[in-house]
Amino acid sequence: MELYLIRHTTPDIGAGVCYGQSDIDVAASFPVEAQTIWQKLAAIKQGVIYTSPACRCLKLAKLLAERWQCSAPVEDIRLKELHFGEWEMQRWDDISLQALERWGASYIHESPPGGESFMVLQQRAKDFLRDLQAMPTASAVVVTHAGVIRALVSDVMQLPLNETFDLKLGYGGITHLSFNKGAVRLVQLNG
Repeated sequence: MELYLIRHTTPDIGAGVCYGQSDIDVAASFPVEAQTIWQKLAAIKQGVIYTSPACRCLKLAKLLAERWQCSAPVEDIRLKELHFGEWEMQRWDDISLQALERWGASYIHESPPGGESFMVLQQRAKDFLRDLQAMPTASAVVVTHAGVIRALVSDVMQLPLNETFDLKLGYGGITHLSFNKGAVRLVQLNG
């Protein structure tokens, strides 16, 4: 199976704001960013498109489905970004330094107040991938968030979660996972 994990395009929000699962629209640069993504993907043999229900993912997924002239994207809540709970839509600078340090020291297992840990995010991402791999599809495109991509790469490449933060996952970046007879190859197309 060929799996193309696409991070959403630039969100329409100022720098320094914690937005996780908040439903943020795309920035005005969306048409240009979407065209760049399309140019990288146009030649692939398209299977099914899955997407986080967040607006910033859904817009790109719908555009890709239209260009490929395929079925509407399948929305899956397991593809949502990390839930930051009480920190959602707060400026990072306005969150208690003590709380940030406590979370940062153990963000894989520690949840922001009212949110979820990275382990919880990874489990739902793994559940999605397990279900996807059980389907008879040669390729799939998944429009999602950096946290989900990191969680999936960690799982399939058998990397500790904290090592996935070395991956460069820019807005509109594509991570291609190629599954072949039990082996997995990782290619990043972040351009």
